This record gives sequence, C-alpha cells and structure tokens, in this order.
Amino acid sequence: MSGPPTSKNETNPETVIRLPLDVSPAGQVGTTGRQGSEPNASNLVVGNTLGTGAEIRRRRKRGRPKVELDTLVASSHRYLEALTGYGPNTIKDMERRLRNVCKDICRLWNAAGGQPRVATLDPSKFTVDDIKALMDCWHKRGLKRSYQAKLLDALNGFLLWRNNSVISLMRKMKHVQFPEAEIEDIVTVASDQMECLRSAANLMDGWKGSIARFIVNVLPNCGLRPSEFRTQELAGVDVVHWRIIVTHPKGEDKYKRVQRTAVVAQAGRQALMDFIQEREAYLNGERHVALIPWRFKDRSVDFLGQHVLVDIKAELERLSGVKFKLKDFRATFCQTYIDRGIRTDKVSQAMRHSSTKVTEAYYGRIKSEDAFKDFDEPPVKVVPVKSQSGSP
Repeated sequence: MSGPPTSKNETNPETVIRLPLDVSPAGQVGTTGRQGSEPNASNLVVGNTLGTGAEIRRRRKRGRPKVELDTLVASSHRYLEALTGYGPNTIKDMERRLRNVCKDICRLWNAAGGQPRVATLDPSKFTVDDIKALMDCWHKRGLKRSYQAKLLDALNGFLLWRNNSVISLMRKMKHVQFPEAEIEDIVTVASDQMECLRSAANLMDGWKGSIARFIVNVLPNCGLRPSEFRTQELAGVDVVHWRIIVTHPKGEDKYKRVQRTAVVAQAGRQALMDFIQEREAYLNGERHVALIPWRFKDRSVDFLGQHVLVDIKAELERLSGVKFKLKDFRATFCQTYIDRGIRTDKVSQAMRHSSTKVTEAYYGRIKSEDAFKDFDEPPVKVVPVKSQSGSP
C-alpha cells in the first residue's frame, strides 16, 4: 500500500511535506527561480495543500501549521551544507547556534495567547521588528551579551545566504544597540588547585595515572590545546631543544600559514621525560606514532580517544575536588609566564597566536598591580653634563 502523496521535493528528505490523503498537491508558489530560491512558506500555508479556509482555522485552534517551521529548519541545514572554508568544529558551533536560534523563533511564533511575536517563519522575509523581538527574547532570558552576539552572527550569515540583509542594515542604520562580545575574566587554575591536582594524579595507577600526570605537569608548561596534545605524534617532540612541532594545530585546514611550533618550559621538561619513559613501558616494545597511545580491549593501539580523556579528567576532579576544563591549562600557561615578567608578545608567540590581541583578550594579560609598579619607581635624577669650558 502506497503512502500519502508528497510534494515535488520528494528527492530531498529534509523538504518532504506529507499531505493529507484527501488533498492533492498544489503547484509550488512563491519561488522566483530554481537557484538560490526556497519555497515561499507563507504562501504554502494559505495554499490548497492545507485545505479550505475553514479547515485552516480548525487546525489553528489545535496548533499552528508546521510547514513554515519545517522550511526554516531545512533551509538552515542546506545553508550549513553549502558552507566552505570552515573547519568541522566551526561548522558544529554554527549548527548548534542556528539550532538554538530556530528554537527561539519557534517559541516567538507559538507565543502564549495565540498572537505570534514574529510575523513569519520564512527567513527571507524577516524584518526589523522580528529581529528586535528575537533580541528582546534573549535579553529577558538573561543570555550573556557575548553569546547573543555569536547567535546574531550565525543568524546574519544564514539570512544573507537567503538574500536578507536586515541585520546588516540594522547595524549600519543603528536601529538598535546590538550586543557585543564582552571581555570576560580569564579562567586559570590557581597554584593551590594545581597542587591538589598533582597530588590526585600521583594517586592514580597505571597508564591512566601517567596520562593524568602529563595533563597536570606538562600542559600548564607548554600551552597545547586539548585536541592538539591528544592527536600529537611522538616524532614532533624534540627533547633536545624542548620544542613540539604540533601535528594537528588549530586551523590547519583553513589557514595557509599556521604556527606549529610550541615550547616546553623548564618546569615541564622533567615531567615530559618521565612520561616518555612510562610510555615505552606501556607499549612494551610495540611501536606507535602517537605521543599518547591507548590500548583497547582487542589489544589494538591507537591515539587517545576523547571518551577516555573525559574519564581521566573526571577521575582527577573526583580525587582532587577541583573542577576544571582542559583548556584552562592553556590559559594557565599564558598567565603564569606573563606574571613572571616575560613580555606579552613573547608569550603570544609561544601560544602560536597571530597577534597579542587574542592573547590578552582570552588567555593572559598584565595585571593592573604589575603594570602600575613601573610608575611607583623613584624618578631617576638627571645630572647635567658640564662642558670643557666649565660652564653648564
């Protein structure tokens, strides 16, 4: 037995709209061309596909038609698929933000009292009032201004893809004050917390304990990102000059020039040597390219997996009582060596940043009390030099 008739977009599972058994599909309306065009959702709602006006009103009493919402979500999926020049992690972030935006627009469309706070769910028709309503929703929910700015950036890219420049025009015409990214406090691991973590790592046995000691002793002294040290190859570790050629640095698929060389500071060098010796004992003569290998139940060896790393982190938190994020060690590396008097531009180079702006915004900056010390120094007394004739 065949299923109910569908629209002409049957080949694309994201845009399939199932029609009632007693309704024949109407022609597609509201499109101006095949390339770069989407079905006009508002016309689909009032077209023959949903029946007569009385049938539409009866459905609205039970709940608003979902055809427009399906168009919004499916269109955002096609936008993400069309993106090029971005890494997979960036795409995931944009997908998550757009998904949250679509949910908020849906809430505004199905507002309490039956009166929608947005005029449409068709992204090509969003207006200034719709964007204002969305921003007001975020403000009332107490979202951080930095996160609101990220949501707006994701939505703006999507709308521009749909030939809707409403957000760009709002910025240019200064219709409203848009939220901007705020400079937030830099999160580092305090010295007393580091001692607790080191003690906890020493209590852990086996290869997990070796990895835990690498995390708390080496990462705060080299500045590797979590994804970088997990995928690092042993061949890139130079224990003569104490440099690490990062195997998979951030942005390797996006930027033409990526700084790959990380430094191992003096405080982390012995811990790195100890880890390499423990690694040899763990592999027991077997060879593998990974700096941090992991042996699975079937005895195969591969790079350390994300799930295993999360388990080790959770065990460290349980034993030490310290909650942390793995990326906090990168900021700890940056702030520690700035506090020790190393110039910010040198630390920024060790962090492999293209400029000190990123370093100071998110990882480490000179503290006010340290910066003001230079102004507290007594002035240097200038002694005038006498000429040979004896006159000053």
